[in-house]
Amino acid sequence: MSINPINATEAIRESYLSYLTTTFRFRDATLQEQFESNLRQGADFIKGPILEATPPFERGSTIAGLIEEGILSSQFNALNTPLLPVDRTLYRHQEEAIRKLVVDRRNVVVATGTGSGKTETFLIPILNYLFREEEAGRLGPGVRALLLYPMNALANDQLVRLRILLKNYPRITFGRYTGETEESHTVALERYRRTFRGEEPLKNELISRQQMRENPPHILLTNYAMLEYLLLRPRDSVFFDSIYAQYWRFIVIDEAHTYSGAKGIEMAMLLRRLKDRVVAGEEGRLQCIATSATLGGREDARRIVDFASQLFGEPFEWSEDDPARQDVIEAVRLPVARKTEGWGKPAPQIYKIWQEIIADTCADEVTGEVIRELAKHGKEKGIPQTVLAEATEKSSGAKGWRAFLYEVLKGDLRVIALQQELQEGPQDFWYLAGRIFPDVSDPAEALVSLVDLANKAKVDGESPPLLPARYHLFVRAIEGAYLSLKPEKRLFLARRESWKEDERDYPVFEVATCRQCGATYLVGYLCSDNGQNYLKQLGTRSEKIAYFLLLPEEVSINTFDEDEEVEFPQPHTSANAFESYLLCGSCGAVERENATVPPCRCGRGNYYRVVRVPVTRDQKVFLCPACGKRSSQGMVWRFLVGTDAAASVLATALYQQIIPKKREILEESQTAEDPWCSFSVTRGRERRKFGTLDDSRKLLVFSDSRQDAAFFAPYLNRTYNQILRRNLILKVIQEHKDEVLSNRWRIQDLINPLLEMIKEADLLPGCSIQEQKNEAWKWVLHEFLALDRRISLEGLGLLGFTLVKPPHWAPPRPLMQAPWNLTEAEIWMLYQILIDTLRVKGAVLFPEHISPRDAFFQPRNRELYFRAHVASRQKGVFSWNSAVLNSRLDFLIRLARNISPGISEEECRGVCKRQIQPTLA
Repeated sequence: MSINPINATEAIRESYLSYLTTTFRFRDATLQEQFESNLRQGADFIKGPILEATPPFERGSTIAGLIEEGILSSQFNALNTPLLPVDRTLYRHQEEAIRKLVVDRRNVVVATGTGSGKTETFLIPILNYLFREEEAGRLGPGVRALLLYPMNALANDQLVRLRILLKNYPRITFGRYTGETEESHTVALERYRRTFRGEEPLKNELISRQQMRENPPHILLTNYAMLEYLLLRPRDSVFFDSIYAQYWRFIVIDEAHTYSGAKGIEMAMLLRRLKDRVVAGEEGRLQCIATSATLGGREDARRIVDFASQLFGEPFEWSEDDPARQDVIEAVRLPVARKTEGWGKPAPQIYKIWQEIIADTCADEVTGEVIRELAKHGKEKGIPQTVLAEATEKSSGAKGWRAFLYEVLKGDLRVIALQQELQEGPQDFWYLAGRIFPDVSDPAEALVSLVDLANKAKVDGESPPLLPARYHLFVRAIEGAYLSLKPEKRLFLARRESWKEDERDYPVFEVATCRQCGATYLVGYLCSDNGQNYLKQLGTRSEKIAYFLLLPEEVSINTFDEDEEVEFPQPHTSANAFESYLLCGSCGAVERENATVPPCRCGRGNYYRVVRVPVTRDQKVFLCPACGKRSSQGMVWRFLVGTDAAASVLATALYQQIIPKKREILEESQTAEDPWCSFSVTRGRERRKFGTLDDSRKLLVFSDSRQDAAFFAPYLNRTYNQILRRNLILKVIQEHKDEVLSNRWRIQDLINPLLEMIKEADLLPGCSIQEQKNEAWKWVLHEFLALDRRISLEGLGLLGFTLVKPPHWAPPRPLMQAPWNLTEAEIWMLYQILIDTLRVKGAVLFPEHISPRDAFFQPRNRELYFRAHVASRQKGVFSWNSAVLNSRLDFLIRLARNISPGISEEECRGVCKRQIQPTLA
């Protein structure tokens, strides 16, 4: 089992709710208590887990069968790759798409789910067309198929697939033309060899722009932004206007649902410009294919074909009565429930026992020992001997324990009942646990074990599982906090305009808090009605935002100094800076406190004193008058969750719940022929098996937004590494707690134990001991500076820093006399507070051998080496030596300063020298 849904759900729930309660907080104890209570009890922010069956897709013909029919070319046999074997059965929807594209020459939209083989639906017809062209002697240079992807990552994935697919067929060329594609072929070749550890590219893979302009590939992969450039730049006109541009046939748009709204209009116009260039805008000469897992199905078919027609400017049809005119391809799944008679129910403990047995077994284990162990415990727990004997016989040979599980569990009445429940659709996990195990003390754990076993049970390696299923967990973002002031303060975490109590409606206001002190603000816009002003919640249109600080009863308006806003970012208007208002909690009326008339007729008992605070031109509160803290980025936060931070919290919690898979290590003995060999090499079949845990975990995160995907990956990497570093520092302190307290550790005392832990965890592979020590210093000093103070170890109360009193320190006498009359202890405390402000404000120098900027160059070192090395080769320098050091160093410095303009030339030169020096050895 790769993940336990119960543990994962609880971990994600706790992580997410802890993130919300630490990110947003009220200074008002009553509101804070309500906030935490609503998060954990009242508001349904996390729903699940949900169990969904994912039965296999209905099968169709094979590629070999389509070859026999004459639909596909026999050249598919020449591919000879396990990625696309001719005897593999296609899904029914894949076959349908191939027939429509190859035989009927229709435009199609492949609207099937994730993992349904959408790529094959267009790659097979494209390859077939290229095979036919070769058979006819027409396969010269020139684009036949354009594959458009919304992200470079998807284009790169397709590139890997094409490398494998066309490895044995060099006559079909392909290339990726994106921002990552190098101009020069020499540079591109060096980069390819470096990326793939010395491997050479395929003869039919065009890896540089220079190559593709000289010999345009048959299959061109790019993104819509680069396609815009290709159409504009004269040097790229070879793809559209030259003698090679007359063979265009296919346009494929992957993830077509991303092109909606303005973006969809831009793409549609771009495709029309493309068609004007390659086919003179003639309709029907190009075949258009769109793929998407989220466009919809048969019920939305008419809207889908309308969307595709507008996007491509080509005809797409849907006729309910004529299958030949149905251009939306959807997948058909097999039923979950199978018609079979059950043999009964075993004792429920058997599922956990079996799960533990196979957890210690490698996935490809086929020996009979595991099967005998399973059969032994099965008999003890009530499984009929005849069932176990038949399962043992059918799982003999190479089928293994998976086939044994399949043969036994297919007649288990609990499995049959579970299949029937899931046949109706996704079900709540807890509901299913009670239905399948009504008389078990812990039905949830029993269901987890049963689902895990049924998901691993297979007749053979190619067959679908007995119960293919997956878990879903839905997490809802917080979309604001709302407060009703009357008849008592009541907080809501779901938007509502009013709150009804005692047959009376009371207004509800949106609230925000100061990120430093937690002071409560009311947020909205002012509108006038019958001569009275009201504070209303912000709508969808862009209103002028007003922020009102809700004053506690004991705070006086006179404590605020209007001079605080001088020489700070310009407020939207200075006339209303920190003006005192009265707000009616019963009707929402608001008016200045010094106005001649009250806000409304509800009575003074309904009024609350609030202070309107100035905002900058970008609608942010730069100064919180409650605590005096200020920030040009805004001091007051509405209860809105940013996408990156929340997703990072969820991804981190899920990643930590992934259970590493058991893998098999084959250790082979050293060859006797070479006694000086220093590493193990293959020698016949002499092997020893070791079961071990693979430390690597894999997590795939999807996003429909290119920008979100591009920014989230480095954000998650940075935040996760930050969490890892802080965990290590905290672990060192915990393990040496007694020494830290008794020996009064200083910052430098933390470095060596932290360095040992870094080496033990192998967190900085390839770095020297000194480099690792320098990195440990940076980790500790970043915590000392606490630039992100709220979530630093110090901000969370997990560690603290105190000033060491010099041995001959004496308090200044004037401070001990009138008017101060401070004691020695008070004076030392004052010293600590004053000096600590230097640390808080970042006025701290790193040790001489540590530069906080060095880390900036670490991810780019190899790229800098590469670019400098290529430049050297282009200038006829084929080795690094002292004679060329200065010229290469200057080149590195220019590159580095382009990356980080703020760094001084002297500091940059020192860093580059340290990075380049090892290559001279």
